[in-house]
Amino acid sequence: MAKTRPPLRLLQRNPPLAGPDAARLRATPWRIALVAAFALAFCMILVIPHPATLPALKVGDTPLTDVVAPSTVSLIDRSATDAARAQAKAQVPLVHDLAPADIDRLEQRIHDAFTSIRAVRFSGAPAPGAEAAGPPAVDELLRTRLGILPPRDLAGVAPRQFTRQLERELVSALRLVLERGVLFDRDDLGTNRHAEILVRTVGEPRESYMRLRDLPDLPAARTTMAQLAMQAYPQDDVARGLMTFLGQSLLYANLVENPVETALRREAEASRVPALYREIQRGEVIIPAGTQVLRAHEDTLKALAVEADWVTYAKRVAGLALLCAMIFHVFFLDLRIVQSRVLTDLPRALLTALVLVGTLALCRLTLFLLDFKAVDSLAVPYAVPIAAGAMLLTLLLSVRTALVFSMMASILLGLMVPDAPLLTLYGFVASLTGVFAVVNVQRRSQLARAGLWVGFISAGVAAGIDLQQAALWTPGRLYDLPFAFAGGLLSGIVVSAALPVMELVFNVPTNIRLLELSDLNHALLRRLLERAPGTYHHSMIMSNMAEQAAKEIGENALLARVGCYYHDIGKMLKPAYFIENQWGGEGNVHDSLTPSMSRLVLISHVKDGIDLARKYKLPQEIIDVIPQHHGTRVINYFYAKAKEAQAADNRPPEEDTFRYPGPKPQTKVAGIIMLADTVEASSRVLEDPSPSRIATLVDKVVNTIYLDQQLDECDLTLKELRLIANAFVKALTGTFHHRIQYPGMAIPHPTAHANPPDQPPAALSH
Repeated sequence: MAKTRPPLRLLQRNPPLAGPDAARLRATPWRIALVAAFALAFCMILVIPHPATLPALKVGDTPLTDVVAPSTVSLIDRSATDAARAQAKAQVPLVHDLAPADIDRLEQRIHDAFTSIRAVRFSGAPAPGAEAAGPPAVDELLRTRLGILPPRDLAGVAPRQFTRQLERELVSALRLVLERGVLFDRDDLGTNRHAEILVRTVGEPRESYMRLRDLPDLPAARTTMAQLAMQAYPQDDVARGLMTFLGQSLLYANLVENPVETALRREAEASRVPALYREIQRGEVIIPAGTQVLRAHEDTLKALAVEADWVTYAKRVAGLALLCAMIFHVFFLDLRIVQSRVLTDLPRALLTALVLVGTLALCRLTLFLLDFKAVDSLAVPYAVPIAAGAMLLTLLLSVRTALVFSMMASILLGLMVPDAPLLTLYGFVASLTGVFAVVNVQRRSQLARAGLWVGFISAGVAAGIDLQQAALWTPGRLYDLPFAFAGGLLSGIVVSAALPVMELVFNVPTNIRLLELSDLNHALLRRLLERAPGTYHHSMIMSNMAEQAAKEIGENALLARVGCYYHDIGKMLKPAYFIENQWGGEGNVHDSLTPSMSRLVLISHVKDGIDLARKYKLPQEIIDVIPQHHGTRVINYFYAKAKEAQAADNRPPEEDTFRYPGPKPQTKVAGIIMLADTVEASSRVLEDPSPSRIATLVDKVVNTIYLDQQLDECDLTLKELRLIANAFVKALTGTFHHRIQYPGMAIPHPTAHANPPDQPPAALSH
């Protein structure tokens, strides 16, 4: 019965893990969690600052050593704050009240007085309060009604002089002067004639700012009154004198200062001025040795004591711990969703955690070693080798992991040095530069050049930060650019030193290591060529096919090539049992073996290859290719032979007993190598290998493997399978190219087939 299977899901980036990887994930979640917990704990230890310490001092004490700020702290600058608030108060003008109702009452008093005086004139009777009619009665009425006494030159003025016209002129003049406002004495309010006061109209929601030079005081108002009297009575000396006397006598300072309202407004304006802070940098000398502690030092010591308080420190620790945990959570989500295979491999998870902790430890060590007074504290963080971790993960794992790591490590660096708010940006750009500087590195000597590149970019970022802060090449920031450049160089040195150790300890194939393994003079490849030359040449040809296919789908072409070199090294222990190493006339050793024995021999080369690979310390990715390129495929030739042998007994063999033990390919590169191995072997029995026949063969092999569900666990999509098949056709067409027949070089066609009918075809012996 033909096998059927559901269509491949093309859009699923990371399908759920199955097979051995799923088992490993179920078997090690607690180990992965333990690694993450230890990494988080170490990161917290490195990021969280140690508790600050401060000697207990009081006013009058004299410290024997410099009292240095253990941490950066901001405290209120009381003198600057008081000065700013005093200045704000000074900007508030004096408040003066102007009461229009008082003018109305004055007008009524004038009217009553004039009416009473005129009544004396017409009635001839004494007015109330007067003893007799006549001038003395007028003087008394002025005194009682208006509170004024006429001078000698106006004493005994006749009542007839108090006419209604005089009353109107007097009231009009008084209103004209008083409604603008009259000060008591302008000189008492200050010498600045351009200063302003706030005039508030009592009983009305009206306020106005007026300059002192525009407001009259009492002497000026009296002069104005005399001028108005002259205008009203230029010819009548008696009326003019009476109006001048009455107007000047009745004038008063109606702009009354309101000190309570002024004080309230000044306090309100001062309260709007925020407290001014000054920052004390970590390491700044607060009190020099031998200097007595003054009251001026109290605020600084109290603020630092609050920072050194255990409650404050505990809050900071809790906050930083929470931030670190959230950052780890985001990083874990990225690994879980996009790069799930990192979580299935405990060594890789441990490697990632170790690189993170190591990077932060190097940063903390750099900060500690460079923490001396000769260097500005803001320049020291630029020297940290923050890019080293991202560079290592790019070489050891993947660019994707390194990019997420860059973001995570940069944020943690910013938490480590809170005094430099733009340090996170600096660390992120430096790390990204490191990632792209080593992504195509193929020789160890190129790591130094990558460090130089990181140094130049880091110095440029530091210059940009200094320019943004208007601090480039200022006396306190002279070390910023040299330190940033040194940080890049240090990153390159760290990577050069750590990479060989990590390659050896974690058995991870970097491009540098793969290039070393691609050397055809490698001991294993030399042995393979000498003992199994057919397998060797088969590996060389399929390596070209796999390399081209990997390039087409964006996978690691170098890993595909090197994986092909070593995928069948186990055959060198029993080379004669494999068809590509059997020469004409030697016979086929499988003729004397049962199908079950032949099956065991063929399967044993997988275990032999793994043992050899481990003996020669090949990377785990190369070791994984050895069993995965066979997957769980059936050894068709010997399975068919076993069915034929047991047909008479009606006991057909179980198909699963003739399958390779697996696992199936777990990566795209392993899937490519499986396809390349089968296609290259099948092409050996292809007659007339024209491009169309090669394409038909490739399609048949790819479809057979796909329908056998061998590619279910390696994430290859249908589109990628088509690209791989096209790459195989192109490579094989070049391998089976045609040549013209040279004269005299014709070779007679053999009478016998090169492979006897009972000899397994090459495609079925793998």
